[in-house]
Amino acid sequence: MTPGGKLPEGGKGWTGGTGRKAFIGVVGGMGPAAGVLFAQHLVDLTPAASDQDHPSFVLVSRPGEIADRTEFLLGRTATNPGVAIAAHVADLVQLGATQVAIPCNTAHAPAILAPVLAVVGAARPPVRLVHLIDTVVAATHASHAEARRIGLLSTAGTLRVGLYSNALRDAGLEPVVSTADEQERLVDPAIRLVKAGQANRATDLLARALDAVVRRGAEVTILGCTELPLAVRGEMPDCVVVDPLVVLAEAVLSAIGGADRGGPPFDSADP
Repeated sequence: MTPGGKLPEGGKGWTGGTGRKAFIGVVGGMGPAAGVLFAQHLVDLTPAASDQDHPSFVLVSRPGEIADRTEFLLGRTATNPGVAIAAHVADLVQLGATQVAIPCNTAHAPAILAPVLAVVGAARPPVRLVHLIDTVVAATHASHAEARRIGLLSTAGTLRVGLYSNALRDAGLEPVVSTADEQERLVDPAIRLVKAGQANRATDLLARALDAVVRRGAEVTILGCTELPLAVRGEMPDCVVVDPLVVLAEAVLSAIGGADRGGPPFDSADP
């Protein structure tokens, strides 16, 4: 870190149209393994021939400070996790971040994201937040233009507030979600197992949840909790899935000039 408190600039040609060297700030910890996997995708998807060709990024993973997102959305806790997430974003802005990514789907629920958007909107120079839900829906629609029925596996909180379902409908697509029974028996336990470091035990649950939405007509399925891609291994149902962690990494790199595709970012300079 430089004496002034900002990270030194790194990466060749990464600006994202801001006129500043791009510096990606990542709010992780939701869960910890998902944040680390997202960071790995940033490295793997960068077209680089040397260390110096990679963009600079910092991953903040302080999970103990962030309340459970689903517990808040279901009304089981009054502590809004968005306050802590916004504080982490403010730390990244102070370090000099030009782009911010939050690899957690449920954290993008409006009630949680509001404090974050306040921080991003007040940042000067402007800071860009790549919105995970909007990006994933746009990328799914673009990559699978023929698909109309989109499966969704997610946390109960994401389902409760219609986070993906509303965005999919706004895009003219029909969401196919887990039933209450499937959520309780398959999806929620799979997420808990990944968070407990037992992703291998979650694979069968995920496969059965995927099979259920495919049987109800899902043509493409979004793994709408960032824990779920960690459980994808071995034999899975014959279906097409969208990994939001990969889509978000592509979008962040695209926003700074280093990937082939990405979704629409939120820019604090926008009205």
